[in-house]
Amino acid sequence: MSAGLRIAFTDGRGRLLALETKRETMTASTLNATIEKQARRLVQEALRTDPSIVKFYWFPAADEVRLIEVATDMPPSLSTEVEPFYFPPAPKHDMPAPSGVALIRLDEDRKLTLPAGWGDWDAAVELEPEVGE
Repeated sequence: MSAGLRIAFTDGRGRLLALETKRETMTASTLNATIEKQARRLVQEALRTDPSIVKFYWFPAADEVRLIEVATDMPPSLSTEVEPFYFPPAPKHDMPAPSGVALIRLDEDRKLTLPAGWGDWDAAVELEPEVGE
């Protein structure tokens, strides 16, 4: 499978400032393993920096990491939908795929509507932190 990634950087008015295209060849199983490895790395980093996170949901996708972090100290959501922050790939930091990461409150767990394309809550894989990390 040939995977291509185009990243567009725009100003506040939508004008294109820069465009990067990256191509690499990966098999589907390699790509999925890479996405899962990145999701697990994000979980470990989140736990290291924020002890209030008590649960992690990963929504497997072929082209990006989709992660919801459930925390005990978050303010209530302002809508009924999960609203992730999106981050571009950072290959130099072993993060080759874009990431969508959302933080929600413990009492909102499995209650908010997921972003379009993320599937439903039953598609989520609850990631456990790795022992000794």
